[in-house]
Order: sequence, then C-alpha cells, then structure tokens
Amino acid sequence: MLRGFQSDIVAKLFDLNNKEAEDLIKSQPGSLIVKLRNGIKFPKPTEDFKEKVYAAIDTPRADVVVKGGGIINSLTETEFPVLVGMGLSARFVRLEGKAMLAPSYVADGTSWVIYVSKGSGRIRVVGKGGKPSFDDDVEEGELIVLPQFLATAVIADEGGMELFSIINSSKPTFEQLVGNVSVWKALSFVVLQSILNISPELEQLFKEKNTKSLMIIPPRN
Repeated sequence: MLRGFQSDIVAKLFDLNNKEAEDLIKSQPGSLIVKLRNGIKFPKPTEDFKEKVYAAIDTPRADVVVKGGGIINSLTETEFPVLVGMGLSARFVRLEGKAMLAPSYVADGTSWVIYVSKGSGRIRVVGKGGKPSFDDDVEEGELIVLPQFLATAVIADEGGMELFSIINSSKPTFEQLVGNVSVWKALSFVVLQSILNISPELEQLFKEKNTKSLMIIPPRN
C-alpha cells in the first residue's frame, strides 16, 4: 500500500529523508504473499504468546467422553477469550465405528459448518416440516454448511470418523433432541401428549427412556 503514495508523503509520515523513503516503498518484493530470502528463518512465537492464540481441541480431556462411542470437545469464549472478538467457536467430534452423534441444533440461530476431517459416515439434516433437507454419505475432506435451527444427526461407518465444526458465535447454545438435557424433559405430560398426539402410557415410556445423557450413542452389541 505504501507504493501508492509519493516518496515525499511517505517521508513526512514516517519522518524519513527522501532516500530512506524511496528505499522503503521500492524495495518490497511482493504484496500479500512474500517469499523469504535464503537463510532467513521466520521467528517462532514465545510460549506466553502461544498460550494466548493457540488451543488444542482434539484432546482426550474432552467435554463429553462416552466409552465405546467417542468424544465431543468445544472451544468457546469461556476457554479461549480471543474468540469473542472473532465471533466464532469450534467443536470437535470423534465417533467410534458405528457410533451415532445424537440429533442436535444450535438454538441461538447461528449457523455452523461441519468438515469431515477423518473417516466417513452418514449425515442427516432435518428441515422444516420434518422432512430431511440432507441425507447422504460423507467422507474425509467434505464440507457441509448447516442452515439455522436444523437438527443434525451423524452415524459413523465401521472405521469411525472425526468432525471439526466452526460456529459463527463465540458462545453457541446447542440443544439436544434426545436424553436428559433434551427439550422433552422440560415439557409437562399434557403438553407432550398434545404435541406428539400419543397416549399417556406411551408418553410415560417416552420420558422414562430419556433419562440418560445421550449426546453420543455407542453401537449396540
């Protein structure tokens, strides 16, 4: 950008003489991408700086660990404050073979992107009216953009799979459709019966089956 200004202007801006200003604006070899000359090594960040801009998300010390099923680990503004300014957060999911990531959605209206970083499986996204908006096999290297409020379930193939997600919120709110943290647990039996149009007996059974944490469902033996 400095090349677009005359040398006398650059000299005044940076308090340089004319020759120094000429050298500054004419010696730059490139613009957005610059190749380093032989013998020049890019400086490494200090450990203190790395702690502020780097965080591991594929760590075994995950938020959710299900034996035989997999792990879920999230990186939000709580763990990594620098994300506040970016307006982003990340989520890492590792599924063992034939395990399922229970249907979930981002309840605060943000969108998210899923990248299949390893393995393969099947992703089903349910849209408006209860109809699937996406239901297909996915494999390593593929990217899926999920619209707002759509529930998504993932089933890994025999070899398992890993998913890396980016959400455009530094503190997203994920909601589950299954398990003890699902929305069904908050509804009274009258409301639940009316919404699903089921008998009291089936409503009772439905609630009894939703007493466990089911964010990841291991394969059945």
